Amino acid sequence: MDIDAFVTAHQPTWDRLDQLVKRRRHLSGAEVDELVELYERVATHLSIARSSSRDGLLVGRLASLVARARSAVTGAHAPLWREVVRFWTVSFPVVAYRSWRWWLGATLASTAIAVIAGVWVASSPEVQASLGTPEEIRQLVEHDFADYYSENPAGSFAAHVWLNNAWVAAQCIAFSILLGIPILYVLLQNALNVGVLGGLMASAGKSDIFFGLITPHGLLELTAVFLAAGAGLKLGWTVIDPGPRPRGQALAEQGRAIVSVALGLVVVLLVSGLIEALVTPSPLPTWARIGIGVLAEAVFLTYVVYFGRRAAAAGETGDVERAPDVVPAA
Repeated sequence: MDIDAFVTAHQPTWDRLDQLVKRRRHLSGAEVDELVELYERVATHLSIARSSSRDGLLVGRLASLVARARSAVTGAHAPLWREVVRFWTVSFPVVAYRSWRWWLGATLASTAIAVIAGVWVASSPEVQASLGTPEEIRQLVEHDFADYYSENPAGSFAAHVWLNNAWVAAQCIAFSILLGIPILYVLLQNALNVGVLGGLMASAGKSDIFFGLITPHGLLELTAVFLAAGAGLKLGWTVIDPGPRPRGQALAEQGRAIVSVALGLVVVLLVSGLIEALVTPSPLPTWARIGIGVLAEAVFLTYVVYFGRRAAAAGETGDVERAPDVVPAA
């Protein structure tokens, strides 16, 4: 084997691996992938050098580089608390923040559809007649809507609400693999359901009951659904327009980032479910119940903007910080 030609051909690869190993604590997701790939490649180079060369200096140099790269790739486990802190201060808020145009669009479009449907139902007896008999509608607006929030024990009701809303959000994220197109249908269904129910309540003169019961938990709940939809739509659009990155790399990065949204929304929807089970049916005055809902929504939006903007300014994308479940050893 021509040692000089071998070194000349592979020296840039070795230098790049050495750079990544030295920066192992500050690698992006794409650089972690590159580190693993180069480690495997240089390990092959080491095997070739050992079997085909008597140059002990070269073999020793490559062996040292491979050993340091192996340590970086299969290093010590990260403390759990550190990963939790990073998730809530970087990973989840930055993905939500960077997707704000998508979930704002989902919010505005869904709100417009719900308002149009509500006005149409409230002002059209013909439409109301097509939705149910007068007795069924009367039962809904006078009993069923309000009773829904108090007919079950708070604990089981909260769990039911949480599972239902988590399922809707999970659908929005899962449908991103189909270019996000089914997400539009999920949003349309959700907006029409809210609009039709609001229209029926308004036509019976019970708008105050409708907004008094749906607002406390609905603000945070719908924001979570719209965030899931926006993140899913953004991932779907990445398939069409990956930007300057290779399509595979863009999809991998966005796909890993969207996992942060899915995990974060589990907790957000849990909070929403608790508000719906404990606050919405409570004997508190309407203004107090709505105030709690507005406060929860304001806290969540402030959290996303503060931590998300800070992480985005630092160049974070929500992609993995390093190889899964490991922190490179020093």
